[in-house]
Amino acid sequence: MINTAYIHENDFLVECMQEYNENAEDIQHIMGKLSVDLSRQKDMKALGIYMEDVDDYFTESVGSAISALGDKILNLLEKLKTMIKDFSDRLMGRKKIETEVNSKIDKLRKENPKLADKLEIKLSESDFKIDNVKDLNEYYKNVDELIERLKKDDVDPKTIQGKFEKVKEKLEKNSTAIKSATAIIGAAISVGTLAFKLKDVKKTCSDVAAQERHAAAQANLNLSNQKEMVKFLRDKKANGDTTATTKLKLFAEMVNHKNLVTGRNLNGLEKLGMKILQAAGDLVENAASRADSANSKNERFTKNLGKLTKKEMQKLQTRQDEKNQADRRGAATHIYGDQNANHRQFAQH
Repeated sequence: MINTAYIHENDFLVECMQEYNENAEDIQHIMGKLSVDLSRQKDMKALGIYMEDVDDYFTESVGSAISALGDKILNLLEKLKTMIKDFSDRLMGRKKIETEVNSKIDKLRKENPKLADKLEIKLSESDFKIDNVKDLNEYYKNVDELIERLKKDDVDPKTIQGKFEKVKEKLEKNSTAIKSATAIIGAAISVGTLAFKLKDVKKTCSDVAAQERHAAAQANLNLSNQKEMVKFLRDKKANGDTTATTKLKLFAEMVNHKNLVTGRNLNGLEKLGMKILQAAGDLVENAASRADSANSKNERFTKNLGKLTKKEMQKLQTRQDEKNQADRRGAATHIYGDQNANHRQFAQH
């Protein structure tokens, strides 16, 4: 039996969603406080009661928001980096289990090829809690491009926000188990039953692992540049860019969602790989157990047969001969019975 002492899927997904919601609340809290202060400043100016001695307070409020948003982004980027490393380390550790399972499969195929060719790994839609490969690639590409566009002076934050919402919507809308299964496992899997042959386990596990590495690489692609971008936007605000705060807020929201999507997919792929190995290991062990049981029965029969005396062996052989003769007489009677019936039919006519 394979040791499946890896993280529980539901626990991890719940944790990912909780972190996502908490980070989203933190971002809104930062912006909410800043919005209240800026509204107060605007009202004081409109009423003619704004005094220069309160400038420092409002300047400090904006500075605090910029600092807090920047720190939140850097924290999110660091968490993403750690998450990718943790999954990559576990993927390397899974190689040992793959080697053990594939060795057992090869042994079964050598000893009982007909049985091995019949055995199938059966999966379900719940095993594919991952996004379609193509859509996931587009998601990372589009989000990174939107983040990069925040550097431009003439970009409208509202436009970026609208595009980001469409990117999120498209990813969630297109995610289906069938599309994910065929994209990752390909022709080896039966779309109708989500099953594939035991002999295809090695290639299938390799395909799942390749997608894990690809997803991790896509998520990790622009981490260094995005860390530098935090400083860039902070400096832009210091130099009078009035949109820098809103851009940092959008930046934080996009990285937060990117972490959620990455965690969901790396976790889903890890679980899929382990589910396949677990199912394959169980199939092989059950087949081996049945073979051992049959061999044990044959060995006991042979052993007991060897204990019979010569007289008992002759008696056993005589019984078998009598049974064979009776079987032949029964068959002959059946044949001639049919012929006599035919003769009677002819005589009647």
